[in-house]
Amino acid sequence: MKKNTYLTSGEFAKLCGVEKHVLFYYDEIGLFSPVYTKENGYRYYTYRQFDTFEMIKCLQKMNMSLEDIKFYLEKRSPELFISLLEEKEKKIQSQIDELKAISQMVQRFASNTNEGMQVKADEITIDYYPKQNIILSYPIKHGKEKDLTLSLINFQTYANKHMLVIQKNVKYVMRIDTLNTKDFSTPDFLYTEANKYIKGVTTLRKEIMMLTIIHQGDYDSLPVTYNKLLDYAKEHDIPLGEYVYEDYLFSRLNQQDPSKYRTKIMMETKLPIKKVDRS
Repeated sequence: MKKNTYLTSGEFAKLCGVEKHVLFYYDEIGLFSPVYTKENGYRYYTYRQFDTFEMIKCLQKMNMSLEDIKFYLEKRSPELFISLLEEKEKKIQSQIDELKAISQMVQRFASNTNEGMQVKADEITIDYYPKQNIILSYPIKHGKEKDLTLSLINFQTYANKHMLVIQKNVKYVMRIDTLNTKDFSTPDFLYTEANKYIKGVTTLRKEIMMLTIIHQGDYDSLPVTYNKLLDYAKEHDIPLGEYVYEDYLFSRLNQQDPSKYRTKIMMETKLPIKKVDRS
């Protein structure tokens, strides 16, 4: 054996950025072995083995088990290699999409919290809202708590399946006609924002002018603010649209005291589009 052409286990471990015991374990299970082992048990490797070890590390990062990696190395071929890479590329893209969705969710939570700290409560404004893709649930039967619970479960499952959610906070939608009957027991629909449009899955809410108010207090006191919006619209002859949306700026997520919860209520109008700068 030409000593200068071989690396000791310590040298090879340092080259690969692992501890020596990792090399010993891989040798024991037959995954990755030295090119030469002396009678005294000393293991020796070559530089040419570096690429193979890097491949093992790469496959591990792709959540491939050591058993599966061993199987691949024993059966490896150009065809099997391409098949493996294509499969892993799909999984990587899926993980990237999921991380992007999580990033959008974090940004949305931060945006809502910042807005909750800056806006004034109990002040009615007329605001422009750009078009937005949303996921809308099936209609919910009023007064049926069980139906609401099932709708929440089904809605969350559906949204997660399509990986479209910007903010996983499920929110309520009420028909304005329902509010006029003073029935605030349950929402008409559930909704959440989505990051893209898919036919048959998401609904496009068109750009619109809405009456907006920040309600401060627990959820049981929301009807008071709803009535305030309805009275304001009537007093100022504002033609109303079809729906009113809730968005939760301060909730159980970021506020311990229910009396300090802040809910943004957005009521559709039929006013002509006019982009309003609230800043």
